[in-house]
Amino acid sequence: MKKVVLIDPCRFSRVGVEWLINSRMHLASKVALAQTSNLVVANAQIKLWQPQLVIADLYSYVFETHNLKILESLLATCIPSKLLVYLHSPSPWLSQYLLDRGAWKVITKKHNISQLEQLVSAALCNPMGSYSEHPLQPAPALFSDREESILNYWLEGWIDQRIANTLDINIKTVYTHKRNIRLKLGASNRLSLYLDLSTNQGV
Repeated sequence: MKKVVLIDPCRFSRVGVEWLINSRMHLASKVALAQTSNLVVANAQIKLWQPQLVIADLYSYVFETHNLKILESLLATCIPSKLLVYLHSPSPWLSQYLLDRGAWKVITKKHNISQLEQLVSAALCNPMGSYSEHPLQPAPALFSDREESILNYWLEGWIDQRIANTLDINIKTVYTHKRNIRLKLGASNRLSLYLDLSTNQGV
């Protein structure tokens, strides 16, 4: 079982890449794919899964100041995997920045889909390190859809009552999900989610 983590702020891009891997490509082994638009979720998922391949459009995250420390932590977490970055727009300086920090390949979404297909195939058919030596077992997604929604709102600073009203759930359910999220991330509170997650400690 090959594992892929997909990070992209655009839902349509995530659906497209998922279709490419699951329907268009004919790989020798099955692929488990986890997708998200949240860097915190992605970082935790990569630590849990240790995937062969991480596919990411990191263009927009670089320009959001609160994401920079999380982005640095994510890049460090990706080092054992192959990180394939496909940027929303061409950016020579960003491409070099990512390559200097361990990215395997950097392309743009303007390239033909066949190039992305070839790179994904190369990464999964010729994995790095010990991945080729031991078959991987399937692993569950780190967060449920509801937990991921709550985490997104939590990181944006929403109060619990607003989260409950938006998701049409009881506020006690919000408390329960937030506790579960903290346990999974090893974070003591919302602010600690912005710290270097590689330490896996809260504030």
